[in-house]
Amino acid sequence: MGSALRRTPTIYNAIWTNSKFLMAVLVAISLHFVPQHAVAQEVSDQINIGADGIMRWNADGREVTGFGVNYTAPFAHAFRAGKKMGVDLKMAIDQDVYQFSRLGFDLFRVHVWDCEISDTLGNLLDNEHLELFDYLLYKLKERNINAIITPIAYWGNGWPEPDEPTPGFSSKYGKDKCLVDPEAIKAQENYLAQFVNHVNRHTGVAYKDEPGILAFEICNEPHHRGSPEQVTAFVRGMKEAIRSTGTTKPIFYNVTHGINYAADYYAAGIDGGTFQWYPTGLGFQKELGGNMLPNVDYYPIPFDDVLKKNGSARIVYEFDAADMASTYMYPAMARSFRSAGMQLATHFSYEASYLAPYNTEYNTHYMNLLFAPRKALSLMISAEVFRTIPLYTTYSAYPDNTSFGPFRISYENDLAEMVTGSKYYYTNNTTTMPPDPDKLEHIAGWGNSPMVAYDGTGAYFLDKIVDGIWSLEVFPDATQVDNLFGRNSPDKRLVEISNEVHTLTINLPNLSRNYLISSLDFTKQLEYSKKSFQVSPGAYLLIFSGVDAKGEQKVREYVANKKYSDYADTAVKTSVTKTTLVHVSREECVQYRDLPVTASVVSPVLIDSVNLWYYKDSKLVSIKMKTSNSHTYSASIPGNDLRKLEYVMYYITVSGDHQMYSYPSGREIIPGQWNFDTVESYRVRCIRDSSPIYLFNAGRDYDRLNREWLPESRLIPAKPNGADWLHLSIKELAKTDPENPQGPKTADYSIRHYFGDFIEGRRYDLRIMHNLVLRGDPAPDTKYPIQVSLVMKDGSAFGAIIKLKPKKYKYIVPLDKLERVKAVILPRPYPSFLPYYSSTGKADKLDISQIESLQISIGPGIKEKDVDKKRELVISSVYLER
Repeated sequence: MGSALRRTPTIYNAIWTNSKFLMAVLVAISLHFVPQHAVAQEVSDQINIGADGIMRWNADGREVTGFGVNYTAPFAHAFRAGKKMGVDLKMAIDQDVYQFSRLGFDLFRVHVWDCEISDTLGNLLDNEHLELFDYLLYKLKERNINAIITPIAYWGNGWPEPDEPTPGFSSKYGKDKCLVDPEAIKAQENYLAQFVNHVNRHTGVAYKDEPGILAFEICNEPHHRGSPEQVTAFVRGMKEAIRSTGTTKPIFYNVTHGINYAADYYAAGIDGGTFQWYPTGLGFQKELGGNMLPNVDYYPIPFDDVLKKNGSARIVYEFDAADMASTYMYPAMARSFRSAGMQLATHFSYEASYLAPYNTEYNTHYMNLLFAPRKALSLMISAEVFRTIPLYTTYSAYPDNTSFGPFRISYENDLAEMVTGSKYYYTNNTTTMPPDPDKLEHIAGWGNSPMVAYDGTGAYFLDKIVDGIWSLEVFPDATQVDNLFGRNSPDKRLVEISNEVHTLTINLPNLSRNYLISSLDFTKQLEYSKKSFQVSPGAYLLIFSGVDAKGEQKVREYVANKKYSDYADTAVKTSVTKTTLVHVSREECVQYRDLPVTASVVSPVLIDSVNLWYYKDSKLVSIKMKTSNSHTYSASIPGNDLRKLEYVMYYITVSGDHQMYSYPSGREIIPGQWNFDTVESYRVRCIRDSSPIYLFNAGRDYDRLNREWLPESRLIPAKPNGADWLHLSIKELAKTDPENPQGPKTADYSIRHYFGDFIEGRRYDLRIMHNLVLRGDPAPDTKYPIQVSLVMKDGSAFGAIIKLKPKKYKYIVPLDKLERVKAVILPRPYPSFLPYYSSTGKADKLDISQIESLQISIGPGIKEKDVDKKRELVISSVYLER
């Protein structure tokens, strides 16, 4: 496909001959292959923490800020998988660190797998893991990315595989004993001192003296259970082991686990606390649906008084909106972190590019610029939030906080964006216009905007070097072809990337009509008189006009410092080996109403057409599907063709290179041929607009529920001609949180089901529905209330109490009787001290057109004296009817 980018050697040679500047650019580009050893900012031992707990640079008194990712290539599963795949791990690190830099990250964190680099006495083992970690820190330093290091993880090295035998003290003692056993503690103190004293073989600088290492976090998620005195003694011993090396770097400790010990941690003399945030829980095994912005409205710390009393600095060691492919969450989390006083934050976890097609390392997380470009751009914007939003700035509750500073987030459009005079970043198609396009210097985006239009599915970056010269980087197309968050395996690809040629249109106001587009190695050159041109993934220079000698030098330095050779390595060859179509059919459609059909397609061959086939009056007909970007196709079956049907069956074909594949079968066959299997089809039930709208069906939705797992709960299969039942068995409503044993107990057990995707084709029919219906039953000989609520997109919840009685089965509540109730934050977040109820949403009346989730709560209406009683019930379905 590279032939689509034609070459114009005559114009190219003429421009070279007549432009001293372009010759200078050629020299500059030739230099970019020479290793450049940029020096990280010399700040690590120049940080002071004031009585207000704010870290500042001693050099100029500015606030310390940093934002980036966790990344684990030197250790555990990532290391083993790379070895099995034959990956050059140093080259892989080069590629990924380039991506960190491209996204504007200036911070890295990892919990080191001590089990792989220590023995049982805590002696540091100088092995391949440690050497590769040294290399990673060296490459981060080259790109001015600082680090927070957690030397002790306590984990085995297996996840998601079984643990391997490892030589370290953690393997011998395990986490629990490591916190209390004298010999284990002695080994850890020995290990910490040796680790901090270790001299990086690639930089020649000990970790304790490395300016790029800003601080140490003693250990990862310790889970203390001993006496306060034991906890203080443990933390003090670890801190003193680090201080014995002579380092003056700040020392942090995890304060989000065992928060009843908060004062005891600080009694040991730590400099600050580390925090985590997983506001959407962990391990849902599929993509979460619904608006999760209410889950990240703010980050309250119940022991904030302890932090203030001790002048504690605050950093975030891990965070993620797990099990989400959306892009609107991260800037909102960054905003709430800044409101809570956080100065440094690292997302967990950036998938090494060689693992990203499979997402086997941590299947509940997913982050990579190549394979998840829109999410990566969202993190890029979040890094800017940390640099822009002042500490402790407060905001109103959602939905009144979606615009803050130069940032805007939108659940409805799955969009995050930053718009300033010089920077213009966005994660999805946007119509927002920058205030002064002439002053733009940096553009990063996906899709279309007023400044750039691109029909590929990778990210792109435009950066002004000097007046008249911009760099352009285009990343490969990424197409999701399977569930990102399920039971993943190295033999199952979840995302395919492809290096395809697409049209790029640039609408920069100062764009001259004649300019040169040049690849960095000058194998591709084009001169155009239009703003649109064909481009394949790669790094380019856009040369609009000549510059003076000072400008020449700036371009020369820019190209050299960028180290585009690392970019060239990230331009992974296309991974597509077969034609794949991804489509999820709707469960039902309404007669007389058009049925939209959308599919994603990737193929190793040029696609000629994608067609939708269905039966019209017993005759097979086809409609050509239109493309909204290079891999997404859509069409609709006309409502008039559905008017007499109880079910509609349809097929999708993909044609290219003289082949036609039919789906869902995937066979190379034309629909209607004598040997075409008509039964293997997409099948949608056709109903009337007055039919009930199902919000929950136990058999269909059991594994889609957001809830706390209950060991005795299960799905009861249907009897003949019956319905499946969700069985809930709740032993106690008010539980003690082991990480916050002195915290308040909430007598409530709630489940939530997102139904927005199921009712998308029925939203128009919501207006004619009048009743909410629940089919359920309590355990025999019991009577008690439950609350059934409808949750709107803005987080407002409206519900009613239903008094369950044995063998009644069907309960009807008029929709106009629903009243504003508390919405529970589900999935339940980590850390567990975060609020139980949401404070978002401002509706005072139910807007039925905005509903998207069902909440069922056991707790409201139950008397305090009865909260400890065991509750059992079964629920078959919840639906709306006329």
